[in-house]
Amino acid sequence: MVRLALMGLVAGLLFKGTLALAQPDYAPAHWTPPVGCTKWYTSGYGHNFCVIHDMEGYYWTTISYLNTCSVSASIYYLVNGLQNGSDTSGHSENNPSDPPAGDITQSVREQYYAWHVICWNRYMFGTEHEGFVSNPVWYSEEMYQASAGLQRHLCDTHNIPKDRNHIIGHDEWQNAAWTSWMATNWPQIDTTCNNHTDPGQYWDWTHFMALIAPPGAPVITNQPQSLAVNQGQDAAFTVTAGGDTPLYYQWWFDSSNIAGATNATYIRTNAQPADAGSYFVVISNQLGTVASATAVLTVNTPPLITGQPQGQVVSVGQSATFAVGVSGTPPFSYQWQFNGTPLSGASNSAYLLTGARSANAGPYSVVVSNILGSVLSSNAMLGLIQDAAFGDNTLGQGTVLAGSTNLIAVAAGAWHDLGLHADGTVSAWGDNSSGQCAVPATLTNALAIAAGGYHSLAIRADGSVIAWGANDYGQTNVPADLGRVLGIAAGTWHRVALRADGTVAAWGDNTFGQIKPPDGVVGVTAVAAGGNHTLALKTNGTVVAWGENTDALGNVTGQSTVPPGLTNVVAIGAGEYHSLAVKGDGSVVVWGDNSQGPIPAGRATFRPPRLMRQPSRPGNTTPSCYWATACRCRNC
Repeated sequence: MVRLALMGLVAGLLFKGTLALAQPDYAPAHWTPPVGCTKWYTSGYGHNFCVIHDMEGYYWTTISYLNTCSVSASIYYLVNGLQNGSDTSGHSENNPSDPPAGDITQSVREQYYAWHVICWNRYMFGTEHEGFVSNPVWYSEEMYQASAGLQRHLCDTHNIPKDRNHIIGHDEWQNAAWTSWMATNWPQIDTTCNNHTDPGQYWDWTHFMALIAPPGAPVITNQPQSLAVNQGQDAAFTVTAGGDTPLYYQWWFDSSNIAGATNATYIRTNAQPADAGSYFVVISNQLGTVASATAVLTVNTPPLITGQPQGQVVSVGQSATFAVGVSGTPPFSYQWQFNGTPLSGASNSAYLLTGARSANAGPYSVVVSNILGSVLSSNAMLGLIQDAAFGDNTLGQGTVLAGSTNLIAVAAGAWHDLGLHADGTVSAWGDNSSGQCAVPATLTNALAIAAGGYHSLAIRADGSVIAWGANDYGQTNVPADLGRVLGIAAGTWHRVALRADGTVAAWGDNTFGQIKPPDGVVGVTAVAAGGNHTLALKTNGTVVAWGENTDALGNVTGQSTVPPGLTNVVAIGAGEYHSLAVKGDGSVVVWGDNSQGPIPAGRATFRPPRLMRQPSRPGNTTPSCYWATACRCRNC
């Protein structure tokens, strides 16, 4: 039985294993993992070293101990030193069923990262060897032979150089030459985080390394070095190796061998971004094979814009941010421009403009540079929504209230204005004779606003409606059963709301039937309110209108008579005595009073004052009153 075991071990050493035993990564091993727990990391930084441990204990009991779920340690492989061994120091195994010397067990898959060397775990394989640092008897020839075959397998499979910088003891932190080499080549690894002293002074490193890489087998004396070249330049990798000749070379790029790359030096001509990656060389002769360390090729490229800055529209006072996405070789420098002129201090990948004003509207771009060149982005246009009012300013309605910035919507009544701020608050200015500018203090979450003759209203974030101002006809008495509202509009003395279910509600003055929709007005997507008439846009692109159909003098003008065949409408609006619609092709249809239409060419621009009618206010016994546009009858 011992002879058979030794034959298997020698086969594993010379031929990297051909004994297929129960799923191990290394064929001569037994697969005996922990049961019921995961004692490894599933990710790390690559397997770059092989660590030699001793158990300070016996083979079979150490396997059992490290496979215990409550123990916060694990190992890849374990190797037996003596079969049922003992020493003169008083150690005695007392296990008649102990396997032969050189027996190997695997407990953690090679793809994972076992817990065996503290902060080195995510970089290094580890193998436990039966025995004690105080007595060399446990380090048997069978153990050396078996472990050497295992380490060769690990090095060949994972491209680990077979030298004493990469095959190390748990006590290697005491080796000043190694820690110095690590500081230069692996500065990210803290060599001082371990304090173990195994395998100790009796481990025969000279013999062990000769078994892994026999005399005359290829030995790499100078590893290929990582390179950074500019796009289009050549990249040359060189390796220096010793060993019995002839030596054969095969260079690899990532996971594929490179056709024709069979010399000690490999040159990648005219390097391009696709050539960036990992390069190594496998060197062989009749006595063995060795893989070099990996050298990384970085190909420097000029900047390439992968995400152009985007144009945007903001209200006066709001902020605007422009950003650019770039690929290429860092570091990058940035210089933002406005209208082709560099902006002082704008040297990051994103440019933030605060408190936008009309002077800031226009094209923004950025120049991105690195060591190989520069590139100019496309223009991103900044548009400004101006917070401005114009026209009659008798009651201050043409003078925007101080602090009315960051507006996202505005509305105009007879002689007052409303502004909806981005934060959901509402401001108002102009005529306040009926409290139409007295915005309720509780209104802080508005989504939409509308202004009527002398009244105002808004939709809150929860879909409810709030109203204030004149209440002569109950126009500020929001119906209790209104429900969730999606849209609002205000006429001179009435109000309209579009419910979430596509129906319409209206309240206030009904002198002309403007608050009573015709039967069947459902499936509505938008509403509009004129002086004393109402419009609704349906989902099928048709329009329904109701309410007043005459002008100030009682002449029929037809603002509530929708033109026959009007379809494909996408938006609606209403004036005092006229209505209009925008069709899907961008054309506009207008109907109703046209007395104030465009002046034909060659005609005088004088227009006589036009009499306009306004419903009577409470306390006035006259059904209606008239006034010319030169005066303002607000309390008749």
